[in-house]
Amino acid sequence: MSVSGNLKRAYLYLRRNGAVGTWYAATEELQKRKEEDYRPPVFSADLLLSQRTLSETLPEKERTHFSVLVPAYETDPRHLREMLLSVLRQTYPFFTLILADASPGAASGESRVKAALEELLNGEAEGLAPERIRYLPLAENGGISENTNRALEEAEGDYILLLDHDDLLTPNALFEMARAISEGRKAGEAPLVLYSDEDKCDGEAVTFFSPNRKPDFDRAYLYSNNYICHLLCVQRELARKYPFRKEYDGAQDFDFILRVTGGLSQKQICHVPQVLYHWRCHDLSTAANPASKRYAYDAGRRAVEDHLEGIRALPLAHVGFYLPAFEGDGFALRPELAAVGGRLLSGFHGRTVGGLMEEDGSLRYGDLPSDYSGYLHRAVLTQEAPALDLRCIRVRPELWEEFQKITGIPYRERLTPIRTLPREGVPAGKGGELLLDDALLEGIEDLTTPALAWGRRVRQLGYQMLYYPDWGRIWKK
Repeated sequence: MSVSGNLKRAYLYLRRNGAVGTWYAATEELQKRKEEDYRPPVFSADLLLSQRTLSETLPEKERTHFSVLVPAYETDPRHLREMLLSVLRQTYPFFTLILADASPGAASGESRVKAALEELLNGEAEGLAPERIRYLPLAENGGISENTNRALEEAEGDYILLLDHDDLLTPNALFEMARAISEGRKAGEAPLVLYSDEDKCDGEAVTFFSPNRKPDFDRAYLYSNNYICHLLCVQRELARKYPFRKEYDGAQDFDFILRVTGGLSQKQICHVPQVLYHWRCHDLSTAANPASKRYAYDAGRRAVEDHLEGIRALPLAHVGFYLPAFEGDGFALRPELAAVGGRLLSGFHGRTVGGLMEEDGSLRYGDLPSDYSGYLHRAVLTQEAPALDLRCIRVRPELWEEFQKITGIPYRERLTPIRTLPREGVPAGKGGELLLDDALLEGIEDLTTPALAWGRRVRQLGYQMLYYPDWGRIWKK
């Protein structure tokens, strides 16, 4: 990313969030950079050879065929070449790359993209199996959604994968997706949607940074941010049920992910915990300069609101991240939720001392300064919770008796002062929420055991619990 790009981002953040919010964000970012020591995945020649050999000897019935969809428009020739090579050099050979070219001159065979493709294949075709590329010239540029839909219509593989025209796949990307699908089949059900971890690289694809180590599928987290993003793999027939929608151009992949995962169970969605995708950053890319595609984030907010029907997606201080509001009769709008809980803060600008708990009782964001957003801003995003701190929790009214039965604590609510998260253009502030009356917790030394018991019972009943960080309760006891 260029110096001018960094300065522009800083200026826009300052204008949206004020001096105090910018100071905390800058301080946290500098700390993260000092701590980050990331190295991109490196593959030995022996490993790649063994993957190729194993793939090529697979019986036909065990092969998964992929269609890699790449909508292209006036792509930089060097970026296009590197993207194509990253696909053609895959260790898994059963794929077709569909290059949907909407560049000027594509219909007449005179586009910049076609010229770069022909130059590559004429110069380096040996050993690359150019027959795996299907060039699809488009009569006109219909926008990213319509162009992707044209490629989707031509897909013949068992699964489709989405690849941006200037990004890169790791050489084992398709192999790992195929392996996860095969393992699912052997276990009784192949996943319908798969996604991997990713990182970013500079425009020259020399420096790699900002690895996104993703959790297994978390629907509540997805509503706050398109964390799935790249690399996305979807069973072809499922993908065709949900074509990309032009009205969400810029966030068309987010809208698509929300819809294709909407009716699926946890076991039908597979997270492949490896970096398989390099998202290239340059001054015109969303990855490097979010302000260059502000409309994309507005489209993402609309996609969330459309999917959740009746729930507002409030823009947070960091562009592209949302807070699906839990307000009014939130339980009526979210019937899957048994309880909602927020953070315990040691002071208005103190640290996190309670909130989202793991199944072993540990605190996920413990000791994080209350003005910090955490790794990839996750500490300020909604997530599904294995357990919630009882000092900042609200329970669905129908389950109050069950709560008392499991925890031994009567349930009663009172209006409790809280600190809210900063949102775009609005600093952190104070408000009030109806939460479990802390007077009921007086004298109980161990609140972790009943919290974990309640979390287990919620899952047994088929409900979920939501971590809602906008509820930041100041805990002075």
